[in-house]
Amino acid sequence: MQIHEFAPNTLVKDKISEGEFTIAPIGDLQLMGANDKQVALNRFKRHLEIVENEFPNVYYLGMGDYIDFMSPSNRESLKQAKVYDASREYIERAAYTLADEFLALVEKTKDRWLGLLSGHHFYESPDGTNTDQYIARKLKAPYLEKCGYISLTLARPDGKTRGTINIWCHHGVGSSKYPVSKLVNQVVPFWPEADLYFMGHMHACDHYRINRMVVRGQEVVEQNSLAVVTGGWLKSHTENQTSYIEEKMLSPRAVGQPIVVVKPYMDARGLFRRKLRYIDDV
Repeated sequence: MQIHEFAPNTLVKDKISEGEFTIAPIGDLQLMGANDKQVALNRFKRHLEIVENEFPNVYYLGMGDYIDFMSPSNRESLKQAKVYDASREYIERAAYTLADEFLALVEKTKDRWLGLLSGHHFYESPDGTNTDQYIARKLKAPYLEKCGYISLTLARPDGKTRGTINIWCHHGVGSSKYPVSKLVNQVVPFWPEADLYFMGHMHACDHYRINRMVVRGQEVVEQNSLAVVTGGWLKSHTENQTSYIEEKMLSPRAVGQPIVVVKPYMDARGLFRRKLRYIDDV
């Protein structure tokens, strides 16, 4: 697990302690593997425009699977294969060209990433680095590997103390009929200090609100958290084409990703509080 503390004094438009800000998960675009690539790309571009133009102070969180170049078994097969060095170099150039294609799509988001997870689908160079690390470096984002824990530290208006919003995030594994249950049952009970739990991989948009009571000073207060499954951009059914989703008779998945709007505030007792608003695919 990669642990990072992020402590901005200001966001794009306002002081972080004086207004709302937005967390936008981005991932599971799988550029090469999209069944109808142009449909997914057009929706993704529109999604970015809406998030940038209609929501306050946006920060991004990379959820993995930005390209679909190789699965884990593909990477292992390539390592074992007898391939000319020139052929390997050609494969590598193709992989990084695809990574650059993703970077071109998110160019305006640079410097506003809380972190970037690695997924299952990427290319690994002979030196051990991979395309997900390359994307993180280009976006000036902390590379979170498979699982990250981010403490987003906010300055309070009184300047005396600070408030913290903790984020647990993972690309995700396996499959589930009810994807959010994997978070609620297998993660939330064991990471009680998180305010937000993000998981990708399953190409489903879903969320669950966790109601907790916590002690702050000498008082018991309500502290809600959100578990969020972050969707994706792989179109499951397309006219005149057959996808693996159809072949395996899997349930359809909507194309798109949700966002979370965070409103930090001080309550009447001087306690740092925050409201979390889940918004489905925009």
